[in-house]
Amino acid sequence: MNAKNTIIIIWIVWICINVSCMGISKVSMNKHSINVSSNSFKNGDNIPMEYTCDSENISPHISWCGIPKETESIVIVAYDKDIPFRGLSFFTWIHWVVYNIPPEVTELNENLPKDAKLIKGIRQGITTFKTSGYGGPCPPFGKHRYFFRIMAIDKKLNLPRQKNLWVHSGNGRFPSL
Repeated sequence: MNAKNTIIIIWIVWICINVSCMGISKVSMNKHSINVSSNSFKNGDNIPMEYTCDSENISPHISWCGIPKETESIVIVAYDKDIPFRGLSFFTWIHWVVYNIPPEVTELNENLPKDAKLIKGIRQGITTFKTSGYGGPCPPFGKHRYFFRIMAIDKKLNLPRQKNLWVHSGNGRFPSL
């Protein structure tokens, strides 16, 4: 993999409150938005080498603001939708699943441990790498797009360790939470 060819697109989707704060990406849905930023890279930039399998493979810094006051927890899923499967179609590769992030937490620092259980009740789910914690970009060829989906949900999730938030249905869709 050539990390210089790796492209990042930060994509934020879910129900959120429109708050004026600094962010590198902002997507509105139903008059609600979340603002996301990173000290590790900018929207549309190549992912720096230290966040890929070609180097340290550490998780990037990510911060957000503008979540609804009804939020019970935040979920982050980082994924690559450009993985060819069976030669004709594509499936989604999950690079990072973080859930049960308390609503008062507004950022995750770079280089989080890969442990399933983190401080403040934060959990990391199983990725397509079959491990918990961040697994950086490692495409077998060409340029790939990476998305960070941030969701504000109205409950904490109680998932067994081996269960993942991701339900692979072959179409790259996320389950309803």
